[in-house]
Amino acid sequence: MEIVTSAQDILNNISSELEAIVIDTETSSLHPWIYGKILAGIGVKPVSQDKSWYLPVRHNNSECAPVSELFKLLNGIKNNTLIGHNIKFDLAVLYQEGV
Repeated sequence: MEIVTSAQDILNNISSELEAIVIDTETSSLHPWIYGKILAGIGVKPVSQDKSWYLPVRHNNSECAPVSELFKLLNGIKNNTLIGHNIKFDLAVLYQEGV
């Protein structure tokens, strides 16, 4: 997994809108409805590739992407088929971010 601070670094590697993409949010809590903005970052992996990326947005003591990069990323993959584990939780986390 490659850590990136730009959505474009990920989007440049996604071949098309036909690409299925696995997404997973990383958080600081398991309670998005209680604690609000708990997103630490998001992992992205096209199903057809071995490579994956992590876009950190809130981490202590490390370089993070601005939250605006999250919106660029999600806007860039919105027409793809998205796959997730516990996707209801991920959607709640993203909703708290304004997605």
